[in-house]
Amino acid sequence: MEFIKKNLWLVMGGAVSLVLLIVACIYLFLHIRQYLADTTSADGQQSRLVQLEGRKPGPTEENVRLVSSNSVVFESYLKKIAEVLQRGQVEPRKMQPVDFNSFLKSTIDYMNDAAKKQGLVLPAKFDFGFKTYYSEGHLPAVGDVPRLTVQVQLVRALMDVLRKSRVAEVSSVERQVFEKGAVAVAEEAESESRGRSRGVAPGVTTLYPLEPSESQGLYTREHFVLTLRVRDEFIAGLLNALAGSSEAGPVRLFTVVTHVDISGAGLPKSGVAGAATAVAPAEGVAVAGAEPKKREERIVAGAENTTVQLGVDIYRFAGETGEKAKL
Repeated sequence: MEFIKKNLWLVMGGAVSLVLLIVACIYLFLHIRQYLADTTSADGQQSRLVQLEGRKPGPTEENVRLVSSNSVVFESYLKKIAEVLQRGQVEPRKMQPVDFNSFLKSTIDYMNDAAKKQGLVLPAKFDFGFKTYYSEGHLPAVGDVPRLTVQVQLVRALMDVLRKSRVAEVSSVERQVFEKGAVAVAEEAESESRGRSRGVAPGVTTLYPLEPSESQGLYTREHFVLTLRVRDEFIAGLLNALAGSSEAGPVRLFTVVTHVDISGAGLPKSGVAGAATAVAPAEGVAVAGAEPKKREERIVAGAENTTVQLGVDIYRFAGETGEKAKL
């Protein structure tokens, strides 16, 4: 004890040195272990890199077999989907130009007779958009016949939907004019018709031009513009019938309504006239110094047929090898 008392500072210094030495040994041990782990991991990565570099570039035979088997499975799946989508749709018909004119006439006669039985009003000598061949009697080109037969069948199917939807009158049916000879005639007629009435109510215009059919290899698209007169209470039913036409009837139509324009008595008109009318008193609202209108005079909806212009896209799904865009 006397030695410790005499050498207290020496003993304390030795104890502190011992503690520091222990901490340093622990710190050194941890770093050595981390160094060994990092070295082992680096050696493993280097060995993996050398192994990969020694392989030949490109897919392995196992991967090639796997991709090939997956391709067969997906092709079979796509074929089944295509068969389901094509079931019941309109298909192009192979015939001579002379036979097409006969086919067109018989189809138009059927649509006229069906319209009369249903009470659907059509214009006199209505050509359903095929004036060049029905009214003028021209023969189509051989290469245009398949797609023309498709358009004729689609118009017939659309007329079936319109009759079932209680449409009162069909004023016009415009189709995509894709024939080279007929395109120039259609453009000339369109330029001549600008500025004069086409029998459509004010504010109703063709906002979507009739462009050539689009083909993506898997499907084709035909665009039609229909001008109708129908009671406003049946418009929702007409749109529902077009949307559900893929599941109803012998012919399946995959229809998309691209544009709806409604005009008629009591409905606001588009353009400057409509803006001027907007500031006028509403129908049925009493004006100072004027007698209030009767109930029958205040009703502005449902009393008369409204004019509806529909832009309709109809899609057809191509076969296994696809179809040419001209079909």
